[in-house]
Amino acid sequence: FDLRILWHQHNEHRIVFPEIVFAADYLLLHGRQVLPLAISFLCYVGSWLVLAWTFARQGCVSNPVRTIGILLAGIIMGWQGSAVVLADPFLLQWTLLGLAVLLALALLARLKDTAANTDLAAVIVCAVIATYSSGNGMLLWPVLLAAALLLSIGRRQLLVLAVAAIVSIGVYFIGYQFVGRISIAKLLTHPGYLLEFIGAYLSMPFGAIKATEFGVTVGLISLALMVFFAATARRNRLLTSRAGIVLFGWYLFMLLTILLTATGRMNLN
Repeated sequence: FDLRILWHQHNEHRIVFPEIVFAADYLLLHGRQVLPLAISFLCYVGSWLVLAWTFARQGCVSNPVRTIGILLAGIIMGWQGSAVVLADPFLLQWTLLGLAVLLALALLARLKDTAANTDLAAVIVCAVIATYSSGNGMLLWPVLLAAALLLSIGRRQLLVLAVAAIVSIGVYFIGYQFVGRISIAKLLTHPGYLLEFIGAYLSMPFGAIKATEFGVTVGLISLALMVFFAATARRNRLLTSRAGIVLFGWYLFMLLTILLTATGRMNLN
């Protein structure tokens, strides 16, 4: 029951909330790893439910289109390649992170209409869970602040969100030990390789079923489509809709994650 173990780094990450689940599994269920698997699965399904709920409330889209979109999303998330992640208890940190990010964005979009402090508090709680489930969760804070500016959230609530971001990120680095090397120069001096890295990352889980070139092509096509969709949404003033904030906010978070991963993981050799 030494709680300091929760603060220990795992590589670059502080995985406080996944560690709580792992500890509960050992203390209560004999360490059979069933609990992290079950929670990971629930987080994965929960992510689809958040996306479905957000899209279902998009009134400017017809009911048949909303229904088809929600079902297609379920089919894609049910792709068998996802079992590689869901079957690994340790990768709970990714499914938990994903759900926390989507919930934070969905609650922020609702905050525009309610202006309720409870919604703001829930946004901050979700962002803190994301931050302390995986290191890239810190990237959620600038995404939330940018979305809050787009939504014209009240100044006081925007200030509270900014202070929460500073405190959450600041506390993260108390006693932090930097591991590995982050090289932004690699991104600038090898833009072609970086583009392929982005394409391969975005192609998952479908990119792994064939050669690397297939994955890169699939990923870059999806990126081009998303840029087109974002431009269309901006032209039709839909970026600040609930679906716009959740979908494009999630995608921006993912792109920032890819760039952060590339600075430390991209191997030019």
